[in-house]
Amino acid sequence: ARRTDGSLQLDTEVFYLNGVVSGEFETGSLRHRVDIGGDYRDVEQTRFFVTTPNTNGFPVDLGGNGPLFDIQNPIYGNLIENVPTEGRPLRTSGEVAYGFFINDYINLTVLLGLRYDEVKLTGDSPLDAASAFSPQVAVNYQAMDTVSVFFSYAQAFEPNFVADIELVGTEPFDPEDSEQFEFGVKAELFEGQMQASAADYRITKSNVLVAVDGIPELREGQRSLGFEL
Repeated sequence: ARRTDGSLQLDTEVFYLNGVVSGEFETGSLRHRVDIGGDYRDVEQTRFFVTTPNTNGFPVDLGGNGPLFDIQNPIYGNLIENVPTEGRPLRTSGEVAYGFFINDYINLTVLLGLRYDEVKLTGDSPLDAASAFSPQVAVNYQAMDTVSVFFSYAQAFEPNFVADIELVGTEPFDPEDSEQFEFGVKAELFEGQMQASAADYRITKSNVLVAVDGIPELREGQRSLGFEL
């Protein structure tokens, strides 16, 4: 069956706040620059979700009630221009997300970092939440006066929330997790007049949300490999 649907009188309000505090100190021969920060995002949304009657998509001359629009044999004028909102409920939804992080830059050659994120859904849908810790490590080694080698590792996550517009509910899935490895070389050439870099990276994702025949499901994962100059 086919139909026309969509949101009318959509209103969105977003509030965002972030901040960072930095400081420096020494522990023995190690010099630290520490950044501590956080961010907060609040999204509120209201809308009318409207639909037209279903159609089986078969031509009327074959006993069907006709498609709304057949791109192979277009018949203009079938689409409804105005869908009334009278009698339809005003749907509300929202998302509150916040995170905190701390990064320690040691002698400006080593980075140790940790971030915590939490996301919650509000509104008509049942409250669902996802949270995770995401570490990161980066090292930059000066192999020669004009050549340095670097390595980095980081994790990240993305909530998988799927809203069911028919049942005004939310089906929670495990969050999408990802990790990235990167290794490369940087060099200064011609007495510093030219800079060059080469890097190899790998990104692996798990719990990737995809739609199969219109039904959301999680996939085992995805992997991306690359090289850049």
